[in-house]
Amino acid sequence: MNTAARLQSSAKPSQILVSRSTYLLTQHVFDFEHLGDVVLKGKAEAVAVYGVLVALATPRPSRGLQAGGAEASFVGRDRQLGDLAAAFERMLEGQTQVVTLVGEAGAGKTRLLAEFESRLEAEGHLKTTVIRRALCSSVGERTYGVPGALLCDAYGVMPQDSPSVARQKFVAGVQAMGVDQAEIERLAALLGYMLGFETEDPRTHQLDPEQLERQIFLAAQDVIERRLRHSALVLVVEDLHWADAASVELLQFLIDRLQNRRFMLIVSHRAGHDVETLKLGALGRRW
Repeated sequence: MNTAARLQSSAKPSQILVSRSTYLLTQHVFDFEHLGDVVLKGKAEAVAVYGVLVALATPRPSRGLQAGGAEASFVGRDRQLGDLAAAFERMLEGQTQVVTLVGEAGAGKTRLLAEFESRLEAEGHLKTTVIRRALCSSVGERTYGVPGALLCDAYGVMPQDSPSVARQKFVAGVQAMGVDQAEIERLAALLGYMLGFETEDPRTHQLDPEQLERQIFLAAQDVIERRLRHSALVLVVEDLHWADAASVELLQFLIDRLQNRRFMLIVSHRAGHDVETLKLGALGRRW
């Protein structure tokens, strides 16, 4: 309680500051900024302070020790981390990268990705690279569940948002990339259909299923290409073996269309659940 009181008195208006223990317990729900170590009254040692930036639209998975706010030292994966780092560097040079992590449940795929991201942050890469995440669920995925989760993560759309609020967030995010109003309406109709907030637009109702799928794919490509004009992009999809078929097809479409870009796709799935429909081709690296 004393630490919380000291942090509160140090915070600026509307700012939320937390200590490392709270950060560890809630890092899967919020994005934080590490503000350094601060000397607080009544504390013998400096306290690591983190500022809350935003609630995540799609919470990161919290498993194992991390779910209880504890974290063991990360050991024994230097080669895999090195491979990921090498792929990331190639991506920054303009070579699209696709990485597949395959392992049994509990083998540490999620922890490996978390450690990789932590190292990217420590090295300052996340100032110029955007990471978006999707976690597939064993209870079943709706059509386009993976790209839907990635877009929700990108635009801050929350599960409890009404269709109108979700649309406002999507439009604001697209506007920030310099898209004109006519194009915004087209993207909102197609990707809004995918996200579930635009179900009555005649531009989607008048298309047959095959045409609608094609237009959704092209709209998703358009949004990602616009993002790539501003920064490098890493998409992380965990437990791909639970993904719906439309999501896998869309990921394959993006891989085929977005070559030689600062674009990286990392997917993980369990051993024994080989995702044959995602043909990684010459771009793919499997570990």
